[in-house]
Amino acid sequence: SAALAVCNSQEALGKQGWPDHLVVGSRQRQEAAPSANNRQNRYLERSRDLRGARSLTVGMLAPKRCKHGTVLEPIIARVAILRSLNRARESEIRSESRSAMHTLRLAVATELFGLPIRQAILAAADAGAQAVQFNARDELRPGDLTDTGRRQFLHLLSERDLAVSSLTFPTRRALYDEEQLDARLAALKAALEFARQLKSTVLTFRIGRLPAEDSPTWGVLVDILADLARHANLYGVTPCITPMAEPTARLVTLLETVKTGPIGIDFDPSVIAVAGEKPHDVYRQQHRLVFHVLGRDAVKDLDGGSTEVPVGRGEVDWVEFLPLLDEANYRGWVTVNRTQGSDRPGDATRALKYLSQVFFE
Repeated sequence: SAALAVCNSQEALGKQGWPDHLVVGSRQRQEAAPSANNRQNRYLERSRDLRGARSLTVGMLAPKRCKHGTVLEPIIARVAILRSLNRARESEIRSESRSAMHTLRLAVATELFGLPIRQAILAAADAGAQAVQFNARDELRPGDLTDTGRRQFLHLLSERDLAVSSLTFPTRRALYDEEQLDARLAALKAALEFARQLKSTVLTFRIGRLPAEDSPTWGVLVDILADLARHANLYGVTPCITPMAEPTARLVTLLETVKTGPIGIDFDPSVIAVAGEKPHDVYRQQHRLVFHVLGRDAVKDLDGGSTEVPVGRGEVDWVEFLPLLDEANYRGWVTVNRTQGSDRPGDATRALKYLSQVFFE
């Protein structure tokens, strides 16, 4: 249809006369007209089919005959096509750029508001969060919702444009502690299933201090994690370990020992920073194992311990750390939590705003 339109335009414009370089007179046809073997049209081709490719090459089209002589297709028609393709590609690039820029997914732990669960959800939405994290032990337990209640609960979240970033299950003893071990594992497995019911794919928990690798306790811990990973695979949920203030390389060694399914890291930059390491360096080493990130900050105490402080006022260099998440193509959640302080809800609201500003500036 484009060729017909061009030809019609040529017939109309021919009455007014074509520029000399476009019209070939009858005496010149023998020299200017291409042979039959060379009359195959060559169309517009992309120079590269790679993401971000912007350049296009224009193939010359064979001459067409009309009563005014042999007329080449007007350059302006092909330029219009080229511009149209370029506009479409530029629109695609802008869309990809917007998607790439909006990769920081911010959530908040609802328990920090100190409110009943439904009121806490409203407070989280008002704070500017995109998702929420629930405590599956003390705040919202697996048996608290019936099937109907769960559907209504998810509807409440969707009305506020909120997702569930993760569930967390705080254990009172080390994961490998033999006392009440079976009950502890049963509770964790129930929380894994509950996470899936709430359309989340992450359950975070602590395991306690890592035992020596040559101790029997190490083998017990590996077996427990292998059992949890196997069970989590049934629901498409990843168990994520929140690390303690100890060398991070040992945790990586532990996780790589588990072969029954993925076990991830609940990356807490505040713990890493007060331990004397740089969160961005540690993240570069562990990023393939990180499925969830905590938005917390802390400072060192004089006695070697640490004190939690509002995000942006501690040891974590968020200006350097947050862009690294985008560089590593991290698509999980950053969940703000505040376990100390006199104004935990206010600190969390300010943390959400601060992290967003740092990331997008």
